[in-house]
Amino acid sequence: MLTFNIAAHASTLYLNYGDGNSLPGNDYFAVDTITGKTLNSWAVEPSHTRNYPIAVYGDIRTTGHVGGETGGLFDLNGVYLGTDYTLTGISAPNELSDGTTDGINNYAVAFKNGNVYQFDRNWSSPTLLFNAGVSGGITYDPSDETFWLSGDRNSNTGIRHYHKDGSPLGSFATPEVGSMDWNLALDPSDGTLWVGTNTTATLHNYDKSGGYQGSLTLSGIPSGSFYSAEFNLNPVVPIPAAVYLFGSGLLVLIGVSRRKKSS
Repeated sequence: MLTFNIAAHASTLYLNYGDGNSLPGNDYFAVDTITGKTLNSWAVEPSHTRNYPIAVYGDIRTTGHVGGETGGLFDLNGVYLGTDYTLTGISAPNELSDGTTDGINNYAVAFKNGNVYQFDRNWSSPTLLFNAGVSGGITYDPSDETFWLSGDRNSNTGIRHYHKDGSPLGSFATPEVGSMDWNLALDPSDGTLWVGTNTTATLHNYDKSGGYQGSLTLSGIPSGSFYSAEFNLNPVVPIPAAVYLFGSGLLVLIGVSRRKKSS
């Protein structure tokens, strides 16, 4: 089956070290969850501070940890596109950790109290959706329009599943993880969930029933306090090879017909 999409393949996970400017090198990383290799990395903009919440949908959009702190807009290659997103309307104790998006709205969770907020795509106009208890990571599931949330390193409550109205849909324990990071992410190519330890050297993979699929050690990722993460949730539309070949043949026939008419 052929797939056409200018975005990176779905196994690329985008990690953001939200304490921006704290690492000696780069703060954003694109890693391959098949090989564990770092595909790309780039530095945070000097004006961006504690930009933990991340949303990836054809581009990368981050915003601040609390009100007044700033993230920005990047393409999938890490090129800063000149737009900043300063967080407003959110104050302590609602410090935001991880983020996600459905392509229409962005979402983020406050790790201290588990409040889940909805924003527009520019990280403005926050609205409280529901409370999920202490949570560090959040990701959106486009297959059924639901959310998955993970615990914080100080409260490893596993991974929990919620409807958009906050109704609980299930949960499972994650004993393999230990001290959890904020980087919960759903891979839209196979519907599995990834979450890391708070050192981010290792990612753990689960199916939606809680079945442990194994771990992956990342290369080239420095240890930090917390990372947030997302896959590109911009839908990839598969096109069967037969349809592609039929279309290609049709174009050839049209070209032949036009040449005959002009001769």
